[in-house]
Amino acid sequence: MRLSTGDVQARLGLSGQDDTAGGRIWRARDALGWSIEALAERLGLPGETVAAWEDDRNAPSAAQLFPLAAALGVTSAWLSDGTGPGPALPPPGDEVRRLRQELALVKKLQDDMAKAISSLEIAMERVLHERD
Repeated sequence: MRLSTGDVQARLGLSGQDDTAGGRIWRARDALGWSIEALAERLGLPGETVAAWEDDRNAPSAAQLFPLAAALGVTSAWLSDGTGPGPALPPPGDEVRRLRQELALVKKLQDDMAKAISSLEIAMERVLHERD
């Protein structure tokens, strides 16, 4: 018999980070590698709404629960009460690929920032030179 993490935690009397609806939303979103903003955009909602769900300051309405579950690739039952299987973990190769993509993006942003700084320095020198 195979038990889910939640089942094992319940049998051992432990509580995990996904023992609330907010924790389960976070766990499913994190398994996909999405930011709060990315999930909110997919749902057409403000990021603060998703953040409030994850912090258990608010809960998705019944009308929001089904699109949320579909976007996260889990069942609405698992999101609401932890019943059934949770999100699948990505294979290790997917994580490496995702990290490489993020690194490439950060390097590009760094290059763009260096160019912007250089342009501002040139503009500043020009303005100071014109004042003299």
